[in-house]
Amino acid sequence: MIIAKGVRGPASYATGGFLVRFGEVQQIQVSSGRMAGVMIASSSNFTAKVVGASGNVVTIMVLTTSGTEVTNATDMSAQHFLVLADGY
Repeated sequence: MIIAKGVRGPASYATGGFLVRFGEVQQIQVSSGRMAGVMIASSSNFTAKVVGASGNVVTIMVLTTSGTEVTNATDMSAQHFLVLADGY
C-alpha cells in the first residue's frame, strides 16, 4: 500500500533528522533500499532525504542547498514535507 503524509517541519530541528510516523501501516517495505521518499513542498532553500525507516517510522534529514545538514535547533516549522512510503 502506497501512503502519503504531509507534515510540517519541527520548530526545533534535531541534528540527524526528525521522525514521521505512519499510523496507517505496521511496517514500511524494504527491498534493495528503503521504500520511502520525501520532498519539501514549500522551499527552494532546503532539500530533504530519507535516512532511516524502521517499522512505521521514517527519519527525514534536512539539508541546505549546499548539501550540509541544517544546524541543530533550526526552526523548520514553516516548511511543508510530503513523505511517501510503501507499507503493509
